[in-house]
Amino acid sequence: GIVPPEEFIPMLEHTGNITLVTSWALEAACDQALAWQQADLPLRIAINISAYDLRNSEFVESVEQTLKSRNVDPALIGLEITESAIMEDVEQAVTAFDYFRGLGLTVSIDDYGTGYSSMAQLKRLPLDELKIDRSFVMGLDRNDDDETIVRSTIELGHNMGLKVVGEGVESRAGFNVLRKLRCDVAQGFFISGSLAAD
Repeated sequence: GIVPPEEFIPMLEHTGNITLVTSWALEAACDQALAWQQADLPLRIAINISAYDLRNSEFVESVEQTLKSRNVDPALIGLEITESAIMEDVEQAVTAFDYFRGLGLTVSIDDYGTGYSSMAQLKRLPLDELKIDRSFVMGLDRNDDDETIVRSTIELGHNMGLKVVGEGVESRAGFNVLRKLRCDVAQGFFISGSLAAD
């Protein structure tokens, strides 16, 4: 049956096998992005990476090799890492993100708002996107506090030159609030559930 990521990701990290899975995901994403690129459908694919991946210099360097061997446009590949994982080692994140962006990849903070990062840390990170955690977005149309947090985060992101993504959009009402707040991208089951590539 289906095993959710919150069950298998910690086990992969604990055993040191997460980098193997991340490398496989990167290769598969590059292959799919290239297929779409050749079909004149230049769709960007985002891959979640873990703090363990960032600490592994071999993985960081292998990203460039994977992109070159697949001959895929790096702009079609995005890397996402949770805010809490970044906070484990901000210096390492800054170094890795600089490297990834130098390759032409998009770099995003996932689940933003849950990892207790400070403004001082955030401004140092070479980023392209902030992805607002679903816990603030799901009840956006029913909770004034959530709307205040989301509005402030969108303004912060835009003022820093970042694209902002609202995660966990599950209703038209929530989608409409994000639109009103000038969020750049909406993501969630209201838009679509998971789909096969075809």
